[in-house]
Amino acid sequence: MRLKYENLKELLRHYFNGEIDRITRNLKEKVNQKYPEEYYCTIYSIDHTRPMAGNSSYYSDPTGERAAKLADLYLDRVKEYKRHEAIKSTLETVISGFNQEEILIIKAEIQQISFKYTGIEYKEAKKRAGRLMLIISNEIKKTKRDLIYDQVK
Repeated sequence: MRLKYENLKELLRHYFNGEIDRITRNLKEKVNQKYPEEYYCTIYSIDHTRPMAGNSSYYSDPTGERAAKLADLYLDRVKEYKRHEAIKSTLETVISGFNQEEILIIKAEIQQISFKYTGIEYKEAKKRAGRLMLIISNEIKKTKRDLIYDQVK
């Protein structure tokens, strides 16, 4: 469950650009969207399953199988939306606790601005950026761990 540094930087870029709001909004729309009836229809479908060997009384319900797969897809959408929503709220909470100088250092680290605008020497700014990124990473890991724990309950 390790969050890679480049993934964290990309996540923060999305947060500061407002892209994470758009992604979350799109996921919410997908969750609220229902599948049309023709998705459940199996009249014109092709059975790609292999025939069973031996004498079995295997009964296949293609419509039921399709409905189960669509339910799984819907559940995956819900999980993805909840994960993005939780990460977004975690980022908002953590970053709101930082002062303006620390936010500038983070923006410089994710290359939204230059380090010269932070007003701090480059080496010191990089060191502080590493500590701030570690704080953010740890909070996101806690959020992901809590989400997994909630799914198991």
